[in-house]
Amino acid sequence: MKNSRNWLVLLGLYLGVPAGMLALPVELRVRLGIPVLLVIAAGCGFAMSRQKRQSRDELRSGETMICQWRGVLLRFLIGGVVLAVVAKRCVPEWFLSLPMDHPRRWLAICVLYPLLSVCPQEMIYRVFFFDLASGMFPGLGKWWLVVVNAMLFGFAHVVFGNVWAPLMAMAGGVMFASNYASRRSFLCVVVEHAMWGDLIFTLGLGPVFAGGTVAHLLMR
Repeated sequence: MKNSRNWLVLLGLYLGVPAGMLALPVELRVRLGIPVLLVIAAGCGFAMSRQKRQSRDELRSGETMICQWRGVLLRFLIGGVVLAVVAKRCVPEWFLSLPMDHPRRWLAICVLYPLLSVCPQEMIYRVFFFDLASGMFPGLGKWWLVVVNAMLFGFAHVVFGNVWAPLMAMAGGVMFASNYASRRSFLCVVVEHAMWGDLIFTLGLGPVFAGGTVAHLLMR
């Protein structure tokens, strides 16, 4: 009975919600993005608060971030340079457009994006997912969970109506899921996700994500 319920949660949350949102116009999907994330993240947190599992402690864990910051920073520096080169070559008209043309909006996005978007995403897709999946598939290797998590994270971004958002999210999902699977630190994965997200906005790649849900809230 419990396993059936877990399957319903897994399929409904990670496949059903994004698929259901596809029935809505893109503009409405973007507008609802943050509220939906916050409501679902609150539900995930409430569900875990009623269970005696390690994941609740991981929400307060920060020591692994201090111990492992070098790997996160090195990956960000190398990947960030590559992403900047790609952005400059492929979409030069977008490159650095947000900080140069709208510096106040850019600063607001860099502050609000981690709070309103990254934290709920990591609660849903890393903390809750690994808590749920580890109980459902105790014999499944860590890296298989990382692959499944990255694919589901990429699928969630189909709501933006283009092929690049899911692909970029899937690549990010591999990094964030492997980070969390190795360190089991909510703080660590939130910081890394926020760094990459703010970099994407800074480089001018926000339009790939329909302007970005946080950016959309600021531009209304």
